[in-house]
Amino acid sequence: MALLLQEGEKNSIPLVSAHLKEKKFKGEYGELLGSHVLKDGKLHSVLMLGMGKKEDLNEKKIRCLGGKLVKGLQTLKCQDVQVMVGESLLSHFEAFLEGMLLGNYDPAKYRSEKKKPSLQTVFLLNHRWTKFHREALDRAEKVADAVNTIRDMVNSGPNTMNTRAFVKATKKVGRKNQYQIKDLTKPALEKLGMGGLLAVNRGSVDGAHLLILKHRS
Repeated sequence: MALLLQEGEKNSIPLVSAHLKEKKFKGEYGELLGSHVLKDGKLHSVLMLGMGKKEDLNEKKIRCLGGKLVKGLQTLKCQDVQVMVGESLLSHFEAFLEGMLLGNYDPAKYRSEKKKPSLQTVFLLNHRWTKFHREALDRAEKVADAVNTIRDMVNSGPNTMNTRAFVKATKKVGRKNQYQIKDLTKPALEKLGMGGLLAVNRGSVDGAHLLILKHRS
């Protein structure tokens, strides 16, 4: 379970209340405290993340908190988690979700180091969900998917993400999102007088391509 608490906020959960009372956790911005609770004979991880003061919160800070929460959960090796979404988060719900989704991106497949476990399932808990929140989740997923797709392309080595692979990946994204795709190759580029682009391309074994994506709506 994960909880985000504002500085000075009270909580009725015994474990959290005890930490607040003993001042082991104050709720300062970015403050993290991991603990455990015994339930039904099993030990469950609990992560508390400080939000700081309510008047200091903004969209950027909330997005950063979403990413920080994921990193903390990864440290605890959590793959499935319940996140308590309080009223203070609902006003910046989309930014918080973006932070979590972007924070869960794992570039480890491009490294030799051991891969960290990523979150698999996140349950968002709140006493009221509306169409606004469902739409916010949908937008956040689309933004994160777009950013993480570009991250994959950038993190790929030039031996794998060459011109052909780039064209293939771009067209795949374009078709998926219903874009009109125009692929200009060397003859078309020469006709348009794009000598600069063609001059740079002379250093490559692959031909030049200029991709134009236009949304159909």
